[in-house]
Amino acid sequence: RVSLSSGTARFAAFATPFFIVNIGLLTYLIANYIEDFEAAPTRLLLAMDHSIFVGVLTNLLVGWIVSMSGARRPAWVDSAVFWGLNLGVAGFIVGLIADSSPIIRVATPVLGLALLTAIVVHVRGLGDPRTTFARPTPAVV
Repeated sequence: RVSLSSGTARFAAFATPFFIVNIGLLTYLIANYIEDFEAAPTRLLLAMDHSIFVGVLTNLLVGWIVSMSGARRPAWVDSAVFWGLNLGVAGFIVGLIADSSPIIRVATPVLGLALLTAIVVHVRGLGDPRTTFARPTPAVV
């Protein structure tokens, strides 16, 4: 089991549903547009891209950076980054699939703020030679 309230394993755990969404979108696009892939809606291609690149890769990368960063920060910062990243990308993907600009307009700044917070807080901790790196939190299976 992975705790959703703390720890870095939750980033990896949330990468899995986005991977499944990516495979589902890819399957849908192939099944419906195999004859003329150029007819596939751009928004669905963008949703597929965001599910793998932001939902999976960014989750894994941010989780790794959080686990390796020795930056001192309040515990709520990691939770804000985690929930902002995942709710932001989920909302963005839903907005693309539903072709809903209002959802996209709400999700985009949430995702962006979460990523900027992660960069400001954690990348600074990676480059400080005086910082001791935190040990990664093991996943409980």
